[in-house]
Amino acid sequence: MEGNGDNVNPPPPNVSGDGNVVRLSPELQKVLDSLNKKQRRIYDASPTKIDALELILEERKKSESRWELMSVSIYTITTVIITLINALFFSSEDSTKSLS
Repeated sequence: MEGNGDNVNPPPPNVSGDGNVVRLSPELQKVLDSLNKKQRRIYDASPTKIDALELILEERKKSESRWELMSVSIYTITTVIITLINALFFSSEDSTKSLS
């Protein structure tokens, strides 16, 4: 009885498309270990497995950079707003009278 192909074992992750054994860097091994199902299908179908992992790693780094930039921007905007509110509130004489 032939199966539907689910029992076929994928090639080991450290075998390149031409059959050569390649040792993955720790960074690429971490990427390989953390692939989601869609990324795993792309990786398994790719003839150049190392290139696929490097591409995924590059995309993750770009995504991290965007998040860092957004968080710095939000922090800066929040700081400016708080500073403006404090400057406007404490610059009037009425605000200092209400505290005494």
